[in-house]
Amino acid sequence: MLIYFTPWEGIPREIVKVDRADYISERKDNIEFKGKNVMDRNLLDSLCRNAQQYGLTIFVGSGINGEACPQWGELTSGMLEDALTSNLTEDPKLLTNKEDVKKWSKSYYDVYGIASLVKALAPDRYMELLRFHIYQHDFYDELVAYCKNKSIRSRDRSNLDRRYSLLKAVARLCISPLVNAIVTFNYDGLLDTAIEAVRAERSRTGKKSINSQRSSNPMIIRTHGYLSSPHSIFKGIDQDVVLSHDEYFEMQREPESMETSTPLHLLRNSAALFVGASLKDWNMLRLLEYASPEHEGCGTYCLLSEEDMGTLKNFGDEDLGRVAMRMHATLLNFFGVKLLSAGILRKNIPEEVDLIRESLLKPMDDVR
Repeated sequence: MLIYFTPWEGIPREIVKVDRADYISERKDNIEFKGKNVMDRNLLDSLCRNAQQYGLTIFVGSGINGEACPQWGELTSGMLEDALTSNLTEDPKLLTNKEDVKKWSKSYYDVYGIASLVKALAPDRYMELLRFHIYQHDFYDELVAYCKNKSIRSRDRSNLDRRYSLLKAVARLCISPLVNAIVTFNYDGLLDTAIEAVRAERSRTGKKSINSQRSSNPMIIRTHGYLSSPHSIFKGIDQDVVLSHDEYFEMQREPESMETSTPLHLLRNSAALFVGASLKDWNMLRLLEYASPEHEGCGTYCLLSEEDMGTLKNFGDEDLGRVAMRMHATLLNFFGVKLLSAGILRKNIPEEVDLIRESLLKPMDDVR
């Protein structure tokens, strides 16, 4: 029988009808959210203390974009479909079996392999396809209105919440006084847009943050490049993207490049919170492994839900979700990452981010 160590308790338990208490420390004042998500009060206090002492870096993945932008698998799959259609028309079998080719590619290659295949099939259209599929839905005005609390019809509320609630919550967290930097692995400018909209709304309403003498304008580090929106007036600020195999290999030839050394420095010298990232990507795990020997005192935390694990969607099994969450928490603990909250629903994460922001603004004496 498999036995894993519970990261937060340090004692072995057999995986039999795993309860959420197996990966959330049992404490009467743990915070419960609608949808059965639970946040570990001990770890929230730890995050706040470390952020107040070392500052906080927010690491964001594609999950913060909700439905406003495709996730990596959907992004590369869409690019591949266009590349097959545009470049291989001389082979009728490939066109006839396009859906089968897509399914096979997704099962055989990871997202980097599919991006490499697209680059090989359509080298002249690679960047065009990438930009198109990132920005195929132009939500700029809608996102700004949502972040500025413009009036929203009740029938539109649920759709807008799915698209933007996490972006807005993360944007509000990012301009908190204790946040030193934001590290993003995304190519889009949605978070920048949300931050500016939230800041503009705060200025309009006259709200000021606690410790206003501290900077609330953290730097944004784009480790994998940037592509501006096709509708942006700033056409000259694109940065080389890192998605295909050759692009990753090129980046790793320069281990002291800013894209690698800056996130590594921040991981080693500040508290870190990962949001919207599955933390199974080998490039993220590589950074965590490099940083871990010097990072014990600062603390690295992440927010995940069982919905992020894919167990509910792929297997429809809530019990399996609990086991999967516990196993992933065990893996993350190996890299020094603490699972700050756990539960079923992804839609609770914006509320959790808001709680973290509010807790960070409390004086240190109020943090246990």
